[in-house]
Amino acid sequence: MEVTYWGFRMMIGFGGIAAFAALLALWVTRKGMVPQSRWIMRLAVFGILAPFGANAAGWIFTEMGRQPFVVAPNPDASGVDQVFMFTAAAVSPGVSAAELITSLVVLASIYAVLLVVEVRLLVKYARGGVVSAMPELAEARSSEKKEKKDDDGGTPGAPGQPGDSDDVLAFAY
Repeated sequence: MEVTYWGFRMMIGFGGIAAFAALLALWVTRKGMVPQSRWIMRLAVFGILAPFGANAAGWIFTEMGRQPFVVAPNPDASGVDQVFMFTAAAVSPGVSAAELITSLVVLASIYAVLLVVEVRLLVKYARGGVVSAMPELAEARSSEKKEKKDDDGGTPGAPGQPGDSDDVLAFAY
């Protein structure tokens, strides 16, 4: 049961890291500014990965905790456990080894293709910044700057003001 002990704690720990990262992200972006600190950027990466770690640890916790049962005993109204299905009894005799390997290879291939697509999209949009993912934001910002310049004959406001290049999160607030 040591696996379930540590699996549960890892699940809660990764969940806590994800929650902390989300709260910190809300705090540092509360005025619509994009943080430039390296440690916040690194924490953001861990904040993205933490739910996956929590999910995996929770899955291991659940699967190891229910052994040796596939279906855990369920007591009925009289208090007698009626359903016992052990993992040894859960083997399907109608599935050959070739069918099993084929299904695993096909599923692994599909997930590998999806992984490649996901990583390419993440890299593309991470390198391009916010504007690459939301081109309408760049168009709106350039038109705002142009209108403001036309209105007062000067350049848009000081840093931190609406229309500034640091104001990329203004749409969220």
